[in-house]
Amino acid sequence: MTEAKEYVFDLCVIGCGPAGFAAAMRALDIGKHVCIIEGGEIGGTGVKWGALASKTMWELAKDFHIAGKVDRGYRCSSLRVNFHKVYETVMEAVKERQYQMRSQIETFSPRVWSGPGSLTYKTGMGSFIDKETVAVTYPDGRQEQVKARFTMIATGSRPRTLPHIEIDHKRVITSDDILGLKTFPRRMAIIGAGVTGCEYATIFAQFGQTQVYLVDHMDTVIPWEDEDVSRFVSNSLKDHGVEIFQRAKVKAIDKTNDHLEVILDFADGHSRDVNRTLKGSIWTGSELPRPPPEFWSPARAVRSRRTSMLPEISPRIRPWSISPNWRDVTPSNICLVACAGRCATRTCRQ
Repeated sequence: MTEAKEYVFDLCVIGCGPAGFAAAMRALDIGKHVCIIEGGEIGGTGVKWGALASKTMWELAKDFHIAGKVDRGYRCSSLRVNFHKVYETVMEAVKERQYQMRSQIETFSPRVWSGPGSLTYKTGMGSFIDKETVAVTYPDGRQEQVKARFTMIATGSRPRTLPHIEIDHKRVITSDDILGLKTFPRRMAIIGAGVTGCEYATIFAQFGQTQVYLVDHMDTVIPWEDEDVSRFVSNSLKDHGVEIFQRAKVKAIDKTNDHLEVILDFADGHSRDVNRTLKGSIWTGSELPRPPPEFWSPARAVRSRRTSMLPEISPRIRPWSISPNWRDVTPSNICLVACAGRCATRTCRQ
């Protein structure tokens, strides 16, 4: 008679972003012992690298824009904005949310929780040894093996890059580098008019310190939405002074000591040198890392809805919404709201 294997955990979750955290909490609800492995910032795209941080910036930009209006019976004189103070406000919100998540996980740690199920958090990089074993490499180089009956891959996505463009993370940056800026750029080209691109274009335009150029190869912004929604967003961006280049692709970015020269190829065959003393360019969109095929088994691993059945290249923030009464909202009040979504693990029993 075959002896049953003993597992330390019922579920191992690699990645503690919005999907991984939600899955771990759902597994805890049904009494499972869960190990969470996170190699970066807890919360992932839902906190520092996307939703919470960008929405905090959007709210600050909206408030600043409204305060500068002169058609409401009041006028603010000497209205100024400091990027470092904006950064501090955003990071305060990020750290508060991360503290809440860590506290919630710690509450159900085996060290202090004696009820059904538990949550164990490990800060390190996870890699498969076999279908039932994950190696955790800690920042100091130590390694540990975690055995679990099932593994959920919730590693999220990373900003997409173009093969012919070098990302130096200083002047040519990705959306993850936004909080690394030291000040507001005088001019900025944003490559990609999806949700992330339109959102950051709105943010920097509303702060009024940056001339924003939005470049995309499609005919409209956020092209997968209804035509009237895309048109409304486009008009809103233009009202804020954003210059939109549609049906255009980036051919090259030439660097000089004090500016960037962005060369665009348009669908009709002509090229244009956007020589506008650009401070930096943001690449939007993302790609999803794939697990090694030899370790992939539907019976053993449960992938989050965020990464399952998606193409290799996918927008980082796919679902979004605006106010249900968007026709009554002034262009300054449009908000692209990222819906992180919830994903519960499927209970797998042998």
